[in-house]
Amino acid sequence: MKFNTITLTLILTVLFIFISPLIPNNYIYYILIFLIILHFLAHLRKHKTDRVITGFLFIVYLLYFLIFKNVDQKVLVLRTSGVLAFLLLNLVLLIGPWTRFKPNLVKYYKERRHLGVTVLLIALLHFSFIFRGYFNYSLYQQYQSSFTFFGSTALFVFVLLGLSSWNYIQKHFSLKTWKIIHFLTLLFYLGMIYIFYSINKDLTTFEIILISLFVLYWIFVAPFSFSKLIIKEVNGWKQLHVLIYIAYFSVMYHIWQAQLKLQGLWLKILFFIIISFVILSHLYGWIKKFKEDKKITISTDNEFVQVDKIENFVEGKGRKFIVNNKEIAVFKYKDEFIAVSNVCRHQKGPIYQGKIVNDYVYCPWHYWSYSTKDGCGPPGTHDCLPYYETKIENDYVYVSKNPKEKI
Repeated sequence: MKFNTITLTLILTVLFIFISPLIPNNYIYYILIFLIILHFLAHLRKHKTDRVITGFLFIVYLLYFLIFKNVDQKVLVLRTSGVLAFLLLNLVLLIGPWTRFKPNLVKYYKERRHLGVTVLLIALLHFSFIFRGYFNYSLYQQYQSSFTFFGSTALFVFVLLGLSSWNYIQKHFSLKTWKIIHFLTLLFYLGMIYIFYSINKDLTTFEIILISLFVLYWIFVAPFSFSKLIIKEVNGWKQLHVLIYIAYFSVMYHIWQAQLKLQGLWLKILFFIIISFVILSHLYGWIKKFKEDKKITISTDNEFVQVDKIENFVEGKGRKFIVNNKEIAVFKYKDEFIAVSNVCRHQKGPIYQGKIVNDYVYCPWHYWSYSTKDGCGPPGTHDCLPYYETKIENDYVYVSKNPKEKI
């Protein structure tokens, strides 16, 4: 029931998004009715997050309609959708760093995917009205202006992230497959750039630099490229999803060039406050992580490495150590010490922040579980974390620098 309802919701939503611009008038009424239907489907699934999201969207679209009654409904839909997509995108990007600042917020991390898919769907609604109403489904007309290309760049990345967010894909695609996907998507984006430039050669120096930086970043983070030089655990899915930063800067430029530069000073100030808060949160989060990791980094040639005194561990609580550039989570559990890789196989979540329930360590992000006995998932699953032997000497906990071989 749950799977069928989710699938039905997505199919209905995508169909509605591309059909809605064809409706002669009263766009807002149909959107409000459709959000009520989505809210009902979320209620059937007993999914609180989706109920909150659909309820919030209903209220926002209704308020925009009541406040701006004299605005053409088509314009009202695309503007409301654009504002909502931008605000929710910032919220999605804030969840990550703020779980570092406030560990108790980690329980909300699992909602990031729902919010991310919501951003994609609202962005598609925004795009569908513009592509039909302003460009009559003509790519040539759309790429006459540079800000529309940057909007297309953001939407392309959103689609990639949305399509690759299924658990099945993340679970079954190998790193080799992700390398192929990353390469093909890069080629597709280069094709978009070629078409755009062949239509519009009046690019500013800033736009040329920005597009060039996007391509270089795309190559740099690819799992087949330089990412392995600076990233401890290269993950094909994760390397694709860090393209969100390309989407974010594309959205910023798209909004500025499309409307914001013509708006009042207070809107410009609010816009830069929001993006500055997001960017500074990420920068501070990276700096904070770097400093914390530096304190717990250990290099050794010995088979076992001393990590800390027994008295500094709390029953059921994990701690992170970096041994020879490998993140290891160490738990005290039933008066024994369990050591596994700190990098979740799902989306590289921090295992040490998770809880142990019934002899399984649960990742705090999406609750993927791993046995305290061997680091493997429940029967029927194939995910295993590297598992490290531990020992006690002179009231200190020691962890093997190499993982134990799986039997």
